[in-house]
Amino acid sequence: MGNVLIVASDCRWLLHPYDGGMDVIAGSPAERDRLKDRRQAWLPEGPAGL
Repeated sequence: MGNVLIVASDCRWLLHPYDGGMDVIAGSPAERDRLKDRRQAWLPEGPAGL
């Protein structure tokens, strides 16, 4: 199955899993930064975090 998009019931965030990783789309820059700080292990090792 491809092109899966998981959406929170309140639509405040989205999750797009794919082979080798996932994209998380947060509801605000502040939420994004909190997630980044709490889940450093999820991020790629490159300098841009991509």
